[in-house]
Amino acid sequence: MIVVLENVRSIRGKVDEFACSISQEEFDFVALSETWLSAEISSSEFFPDRYRVFRCDRDFATCGLARGGGVLLALQEMNITADEEKTSQTRGIKENSKYEVELECNDDKSSRED
Repeated sequence: MIVVLENVRSIRGKVDEFACSISQEEFDFVALSETWLSAEISSSEFFPDRYRVFRCDRDFATCGLARGGGVLLALQEMNITADEEKTSQTRGIKENSKYEVELECNDDKSSRED
């Protein structure tokens, strides 16, 4: 299993570079912090269709900040299912029933699967 964990400190300005890296490598699991993404930006700009992407973007309107925050988990679609029994604030992902990963968001409004 190839795992990437990175604090990207705004993926917005690195779209081409990041998309190229993702398309060239066969990462099984990608975890990013400080994405600085918002609902207006689609995960498909960064990840090909073979990835299932879960994001928790910062709600800039309610926090009063202009940038920062946000986390993202992306997993290759092979053998991955979402655990539908989790609450709306916690997204669980199981891979071959061997691994379980959770993305927990503080703000229910900003949590979404893309």
